[in-house]
Amino acid sequence: MQSILDLGIYTSPSRPDPARVEAIQRNAQIRAWLTLDASAALLLNGGVDPFCTSTSFSVAMIVSSLLHDHSRPLRSTTESPAAIVVLAYFCDRHRDYRRDAAGSPTEMAMSLMLQLLDRYRMFNSGDIEACLDGTDPDDLASIVNSLGRLISCLPSNAVVLLFVDGLYFFTTPADRLSETIYVVEQLLGMFRSEHSATLKLLFSSPVASRFIEEHFEDDEVVNMSVMLPTLRDDSILVS
Repeated sequence: MQSILDLGIYTSPSRPDPARVEAIQRNAQIRAWLTLDASAALLLNGGVDPFCTSTSFSVAMIVSSLLHDHSRPLRSTTESPAAIVVLAYFCDRHRDYRRDAAGSPTEMAMSLMLQLLDRYRMFNSGDIEACLDGTDPDDLASIVNSLGRLISCLPSNAVVLLFVDGLYFFTTPADRLSETIYVVEQLLGMFRSEHSATLKLLFSSPVASRFIEEHFEDDEVVNMSVMLPTLRDDSILVS
């Protein structure tokens, strides 16, 4: 996350476009996703070329803000009326599946599950033992199942905000694409099933994610315009 945010500080070809960052931040659907007290899922298509960082930068800003506001791991139900848990994975940071051990959907799912265990410290010992016993770190299905089992154990005052950004970078090779689709399908299945916690999912990509759009309702897809007006004031990138 921080490496993406640092792109807003320096003048370089990969610097985010301030106009697009502002447009994403001001988007009514994204604002509603953040503020409404209800489960919600969104697919954000950034409307830019694959290597433009504006979409990832915008998501990183949201995640950073949420983590700043809810920085302490949750240990007791008396700390907050709502237990806010923020989970995030940036595919853009793990493009090279040949060299990066974390550059796979299996590691994406494992990262999200471990973040949940780290951020929410109120799981009972039985839930954690079941997770340990039922998780094969080399098997994507078992990891996703364990993540879903943990989410199902969360109480009604828990709010999970889960971000998966840069889906485009996990579309090659074909096996990584198929596993990425599987993870998205399973996460959406958790969202659409009944559970006590509030579950908010945001998937994003610089380009249109046609390979998963069929799994979303029309009002769950945000397509940013390809052409946006130029924003002269770029202070939004370093604020």
